[in-house]
Amino acid sequence: MYSKLTLAFLLLCSILLSFSVYERYTKAKEMEEKKQESESSYNDLSERKEQLKKKVDYLEGKQGIESEIRRNFDVVKEGEEVVIIVDNDSSSGYHPREVEKEPEEKKSFWSKWLTW
Repeated sequence: MYSKLTLAFLLLCSILLSFSVYERYTKAKEMEEKKQESESSYNDLSERKEQLKKKVDYLEGKQGIESEIRRNFDVVKEGEEVVIIVDNDSSSGYHPREVEKEPEEKKSFWSKWLTW
């Protein structure tokens, strides 16, 4: 039992076994990472499902249908009017009372003297 040959055989078996154990350890780590990614993806999809379900419930109602029709088409109810609010802030760059002037043509030196 304590012979050198038996000890060498046991050492060789333990080395070969350690390679197999290390390979299984790395695969277990990879599977744990994939599990975490899958759970994260599942949670994201569950949240998305809840959001879509709320939106579908809203759109199935009368108010949801009306709001989508108004958003996609220019539709108003009878008696409604459209109001356009114009900002009087001078930073907007638009001044309805100002009239755009045409740029003056540059006259050359000789054209000034010839028209004189």
